[in-house]
Amino acid sequence: MTAIRSILLHADAAIRWDERLAYAASIASAFDADLTTLYAVDSIWSEHPLAMAQSPDAAAILLQVQERRLQEARASYERAAQSIGGRLHWKDAGFLDPESAVALHARAADLVILAQADPNRSVKTSTPRHLVESVVIDSGCPALVVPYIGAAPTTGGTVFIAWKDTRESALAVKAAIPFLQRARKVYLATWTEGLQPLAAAPDIAAYLRCHGIEVTARPCGAASAQVGEAMLSMAADCSADLLVMGCYGHSRARERVLGGATRSILDSMTLPVLMAH
Repeated sequence: MTAIRSILLHADAAIRWDERLAYAASIASAFDADLTTLYAVDSIWSEHPLAMAQSPDAAAILLQVQERRLQEARASYERAAQSIGGRLHWKDAGFLDPESAVALHARAADLVILAQADPNRSVKTSTPRHLVESVVIDSGCPALVVPYIGAAPTTGGTVFIAWKDTRESALAVKAAIPFLQRARKVYLATWTEGLQPLAAAPDIAAYLRCHGIEVTARPCGAASAQVGEAMLSMAADCSADLLVMGCYGHSRARERVLGGATRSILDSMTLPVLMAH
């Protein structure tokens, strides 16, 4: 477990960028942490690869669009900086691709805050659709993923932990301890793999009590193919405002191969999710 003292926020040109910045600032304030905003977007040419060949005028217009997006994001940052002061920092990834840039900088942070990919993704976001899983898998840093529709102003009043006896779950729970210690209510839902004997499972509730965290246990039996949907349904029933879970997946020739529950959550999430790989 590490205290949260350094937070990295991915900045882009998305419509709800202002809300994400305000949300990240509230998290940083709660933990008395520094907040670094990293602006990292796809090149405008990846959206319009034929523009340069079409005409010099079209290329010039696109460069103006790219610069305007940067200035809009920077203006939001400057407004936030007036209230946060010296604890907010700005970085620009330049021409480095967003997935590599965010993963690289996240290695020197305690927490990275990312946005769920918008299923109705517009060109204006300029963010790779699979950025979240790429950063979580490649960075080694826990990620707090915010729904594309936004999140409540506060996170962690009621926390729902989705636990399986895996390395990824253990990393996620340990990363979440600062949130769990501040929570009013913590639910611990446990799933097993196949015929795993219960006596062989670690006592995660006892571990959390060592950190002053009391949980309400929800044994769920063997994990099914629909476990992702079950997690979201149970979290909603508990009125949770934070879901904690492992991120299951691996890289294969630059393709991110995700476990079924992880893919389901990233596609359908309706509350912030703290995950680790």
